[in-house]
Amino acid sequence: MDSLALNHAAADTVDAPVDDGTAAAQYFEYSKAANPVRASLTPHIPFDVFPASLYADGPTRVVPLDISAQLKCASPATGPDLCANFIRILDGEHVTLEPNATSMVFYAIRGSGTAQSSGETLRWSAGDFFTTPGSGPTRLAASADAALYYVNDAPLLT
Repeated sequence: MDSLALNHAAADTVDAPVDDGTAAAQYFEYSKAANPVRASLTPHIPFDVFPASLYADGPTRVVPLDISAQLKCASPATGPDLCANFIRILDGEHVTLEPNATSMVFYAIRGSGTAQSSGETLRWSAGDFFTTPGSGPTRLAASADAALYYVNDAPLLT
């Protein structure tokens, strides 16, 4: 008996598989179900420059790299799906981020500190990339003057 016949014969004698909860699930291809970016819907994305002076000095702050007016977006946006930002945090200070986003991605340009989110704490320093969930607040604290580049997908959810 060949292997196909053996597998078929064995299947006739085995109990039906236990439903793991996926039988009634719906699956969607991402770009058709969640991504509204299409040539006919998305305005031209212009070239723009966001200089280092936006985070080089000054007080603790978040600076959205916002071209939402050109993109016709209702909230700060750097592209139709994403909002990029610079963050400056002075030594000993912090910022709390709470965007309506699925996740956040950070690059530490300089400095060091901690990120607290979802009951966890992670240490970061210059040159690190790190992520946090977007489902709740993220607190970034600096242990040395810091500058970070930060991106979230809030425009997509807006």
